[in-house]
Amino acid sequence: MAFAWIGSLPPAGDRVDPSAWAGEGTEYLDTVSLSTDDGGEPAVATALSEKPTVVENVVDDLKRDAWRQHALTEEFHSVLSVPLAFEEYFYGVLTVYGAEPDAFGDLERAVFAELGENIAHSINAVETQRALHTDQRVELSFEFDADDDVLGRLATKANCQLEFAGLATHSEDETGLFVSVSAAPTERVTAALEDLVSVRDFRLVREFEGDGDDGDDGTAALFEVTVDSDTLPARLVRHGARPQSIRASAAGVEAVVDVPTATDVRAFVEMLSETHPGVELMSRRSVDRTSEAEDGLAGSLFESLTDRQLEVLRTAYFAGFFEWPRTSTGEDVAEMLDVSQPTVNRHLRLGQGRLLEQLFEERSADVAVEAN
Repeated sequence: MAFAWIGSLPPAGDRVDPSAWAGEGTEYLDTVSLSTDDGGEPAVATALSEKPTVVENVVDDLKRDAWRQHALTEEFHSVLSVPLAFEEYFYGVLTVYGAEPDAFGDLERAVFAELGENIAHSINAVETQRALHTDQRVELSFEFDADDDVLGRLATKANCQLEFAGLATHSEDETGLFVSVSAAPTERVTAALEDLVSVRDFRLVREFEGDGDDGDDGTAALFEVTVDSDTLPARLVRHGARPQSIRASAAGVEAVVDVPTATDVRAFVEMLSETHPGVELMSRRSVDRTSEAEDGLAGSLFESLTDRQLEVLRTAYFAGFFEWPRTSTGEDVAEMLDVSQPTVNRHLRLGQGRLLEQLFEERSADVAVEAN
């Protein structure tokens, strides 16, 4: 490999902008056209199509494409450009140039394609973490057709009011979530869950007194539901959004979420429309979620936990493991997470230990300061 560079195409831009490079060949970037109007340079072609571009021999079609002459001047004889894409997000292109023809066989193409995916995944992870540690946010309100998501379909079939309570596990292929249901008898909700093909499993966690609104009898129930597909809450969280509320009824689904201030809202809506074509952005406003609790001890609690410990603690909490009497056992939590009970017990003990360590060390530090 003689030269490599990474570039991106701004939303309203007309050329690919280089942002990082390595190797001998920087003059190539100064002389070649990276305009989308030309479209022939491999990096530009990949940026426009979001698919890999391979040129086995630069000499071929030398008279047709002007970029090839610039490449030969730098002694580039083959090219491979791969997209930096994570799910529906496209972050740019990685383009590499070989010093000889046919430098990129099937193995090299597969390796660089995987590298492009890993780079994009890392960018997404950094942006998500940055979103979790910022106070300035943009609040977005959405409305979705009831048929576009399992929450809306459940609310319609059971003729109930439904509210998202939290995620257990989630991926593109499976989602475990907790939903609070009101304005419907538990038996009717259970029957609706049994009828939904996408619902692989469900469990009534507990029943409790509701607020009596919406004409119900004041009773409500919390269900743990496993769905054999992606869901709206999981999709939002995976793309860096922080749900404030997600409510569903037969009329549709309403969601209010926070996203980082740097979020491209248009791209975010387009991402949602891929799986929820009826989405409508109803409002957008800047908010500050700062609070004394978040600025102090609470802001550091989650940072002390591993992702797995946080997942186990969150699932156990929503499942009623910490209530008295318990509405879920350690075995129930293990089944929800598809792990062994000893694994759950270990993560619960370690997670609680880290939280208590944060609590008492913070308290000890405060006492020491006051004593001095």
